[in-house]
Amino acid sequence: MDKEKYNELLRNIWKKTLPFLGAITMEGIFRRIIKKREVQYPYLSKISLSENGFDILSLDGDNIKEGMNLIVIDFYKFLEEMTGNIVTNEMDDLIKEVLNEEQR
Repeated sequence: MDKEKYNELLRNIWKKTLPFLGAITMEGIFRRIIKKREVQYPYLSKISLSENGFDILSLDGDNIKEGMNLIVIDFYKFLEEMTGNIVTNEMDDLIKEVLNEEQR
């Protein structure tokens, strides 16, 4: 998956979960996840994040797959732990798309 597709995926996840959590909460959760993963994947620190969502197009290089997959999976797991399936049901199709493309 390329940067544009990850950018679109993260923006869609943001839009689907924003009504449940609000912008400030979403931004805080993602900043925590990014901080955790940027030790292993330093390029993740360059993700632009605001209460309006994401922009990852400024990330260096094209090989961002592993780090970005972990960001998406960590967020999904966090939401599942916090809300059960209430919020994650809204994301299932988006996440399945990523996992299916990665298996190709």
